[in-house]
Amino acid sequence: MKNKFLYMLFFSVFGLTLLSMAQVANADFRALLVGIDYQNRSTSGLIKPLCGGLNDIDDLHQLMVEDLGIPAEKIHVLRESQATRAAIIGEFQQWFIEGTKAGDQLFFHYSGHGVLVPDLYKNQSSDPTKKNDPQFQKIAEALVPYDTAIDRQQKQINNIIRDSDLQPLLQQLNDRELTLFIDSCHSGGITKSAGEKILSLRRVDLPWVDIVQTQVAPLFSSRGTPRGSLSSTWHPPYRLFAAARYNQYAHEYPLKTCKDRKTQHFNGAMTYSLLDLLRKNPQAHYSNASIFQHSLSYLRENIKLGEAVQKPQFFAPKQAEEQPFVLLQQRRQKSETTAVTTRPAEIELWLTQRGKTHFHQGEKPTLYYQVKKLPTGQQYAWLTLLSIADDGSVTLLYPQPAHFYQGVGKKAFLNAKVKLGQYYQIPRNTLMGDENVLLDVQLELDKKGKEHFKAILSSKPIVWDTKQWGAFKTRFVGSAGRGFLSRNIALAQQQTFWAEQDLYITVEE
Repeated sequence: MKNKFLYMLFFSVFGLTLLSMAQVANADFRALLVGIDYQNRSTSGLIKPLCGGLNDIDDLHQLMVEDLGIPAEKIHVLRESQATRAAIIGEFQQWFIEGTKAGDQLFFHYSGHGVLVPDLYKNQSSDPTKKNDPQFQKIAEALVPYDTAIDRQQKQINNIIRDSDLQPLLQQLNDRELTLFIDSCHSGGITKSAGEKILSLRRVDLPWVDIVQTQVAPLFSSRGTPRGSLSSTWHPPYRLFAAARYNQYAHEYPLKTCKDRKTQHFNGAMTYSLLDLLRKNPQAHYSNASIFQHSLSYLRENIKLGEAVQKPQFFAPKQAEEQPFVLLQQRRQKSETTAVTTRPAEIELWLTQRGKTHFHQGEKPTLYYQVKKLPTGQQYAWLTLLSIADDGSVTLLYPQPAHFYQGVGKKAFLNAKVKLGQYYQIPRNTLMGDENVLLDVQLELDKKGKEHFKAILSSKPIVWDTKQWGAFKTRFVGSAGRGFLSRNIALAQQQTFWAEQDLYITVEE
């Protein structure tokens, strides 16, 4: 289950700068995706791991780049331990505020825990003025970054991002077109269950706090009444899609526990409703209102656990309700200005001998590949070779990251250049074509099961996102692998020509 969002977080931001037609025509686009599963951190047990926060942003990134054609460089991603309090606030300041201008279009997606904390405790509020204001002395809503720490003895929770932290940032974006998609929730005090299993909740429960709905409602009603519809009286200067109402949880889908994550692909139900709609018809034109109504209908039909109802919320300027959803605006702009990429290329990939798909554990095969076809006049292309495990983990086989790290100059890619018609193999101890580096890495099939190899051919070298992944890193585990793969394919698809080839084998004892 995904915890519900703290849409009250942004209530005190007012004002709206209407964009002129000239601004819209020249608008740039930037996105920030934050996903946290809290899987590999030492905790007190109060911040429980999630199932689908990383899946949310990986799947959304793939949709944006591959289906909607949004350039990967327009998207910043903070995953797991990268998503600290300082990093999230820093991205808002540098990527959104300092890096954009009036009229630009921005998209922020958060998948992770949310929490309600009482502002009546010492040092719980980061805003000194709120400590003396009666209307703010009941609760504060907050996002829960990866580095959030809970001190039981002092009854404090540190490194959260409170409403008072985000409000001044949002106020500086009043002249941009900002869309917030928050798939998170806070600790409403009621544990939802299905039979004997406690479902995965995106919430943090503080043992010294008993926050009841009557404490939340007055703050909420003083600024407008959200109804899970488009009839809200609150119209902020941005578009806010929130996963649930203040007294509800946001669920993860399917409705199972994290113990099933090896056999189930989890997403936040709210995020999945968006993915489901846009995947079915990425060329359709949906307004903000239609995106919201689809989420409302989808969750009404699929989240049915007794009282475990989830009603998403949508708040925006009145005129924004029928405007196109921001991601679809980027797709439309791309189709109007970019030529269609073709794929007049072909590469063949095989192990040991053509047609062989069954191998024995411990075998050390030779990997062969050959460029079979390129566009007229082209003699060379650039190759990336990957090994993909059943869990989605990706190992980069070729080219070698150490050589890439020499720089973005020609030398960095000489060993990745392949010639039309030339046979290549791994391992090898002789130079071939224009290579300057021997590729003598020995492959070994050390695990039983299915193995998946992928070759990506492109007209130019694929420049890996070394800031995100590290220049010498060659293996990306699980959902990190899926994200790495989708980004590299997306970079290839933006080129003059590209191709991919998959090879599936079975390893037995």
